[in-house]
Amino acid sequence: MQSRNVKQEFTKPPPRYTMQALLKDLARASKYVEDPEIRKLLLDKDKDKEDEAGGIGTPATRAAHIETLFRRGYIGEHGTGKQKQLVSSKLGRDFHDALPPFAVRPDLTALWHAEQKRIEANELDCEVFIRSVDASVQDELQRVLREGLAMNIDAVQCPRCQKGVLTKRAGSKGRFWGCSCYPDCRATYPDGKDGKPDLAGGVTVSTEHVCPKCQKGLIRREAKKGKGKRTNGKGTKGKTYW
Repeated sequence: MQSRNVKQEFTKPPPRYTMQALLKDLARASKYVEDPEIRKLLLDKDKDKEDEAGGIGTPATRAAHIETLFRRGYIGEHGTGKQKQLVSSKLGRDFHDALPPFAVRPDLTALWHAEQKRIEANELDCEVFIRSVDASVQDELQRVLREGLAMNIDAVQCPRCQKGVLTKRAGSKGRFWGCSCYPDCRATYPDGKDGKPDLAGGVTVSTEHVCPKCQKGLIRREAKKGKGKRTNGKGTKGKTYW
């Protein structure tokens, strides 16, 4: 009688996303849709597109949406180079859990696309569609006003605008902290030794003085020759402005 060996192992979780893998998956979001009819709607939407298979968003908007998640502190990156892995923050996970089901699934993209096809075929008035979307958003806003959001936000409020929170970002010279209300608020602070924003070393962008070239607010920095000069927020080489 042939012997059999039994080996106990544990199911391994899928690897974390890299930026490249996430962008690729967003173009094939239909595989995460459970309803077969809605999945078919997503696939039909992209039937004439070579690199899309039931995706959400567009190639032009996906990167911008991901950047917004970084800016608001919902996700971060671990690792170096091309192998950087995307990791959700506690704030991001809490926000996800606080959203209604329709807002965290790709189904809505398919359903709205079907409605837009009906508009193209003169089977649905566009104003009726817009009113239905507005009503859905309004219902959710009313629910939040009644019930609130079960989120425990451990974040530092922006000292400048008193509206946004400071989130860690990656810059050309290392990590720094910026306001989540950017570009309305352009306050930035260096990353402190304790991994928190160094509020004493903050940089404030002027709302009174702007760069004549790019029209962005100027930042007061100590220049190599003379003090009190102002440069534009991008650190443009060459001219400095008082």
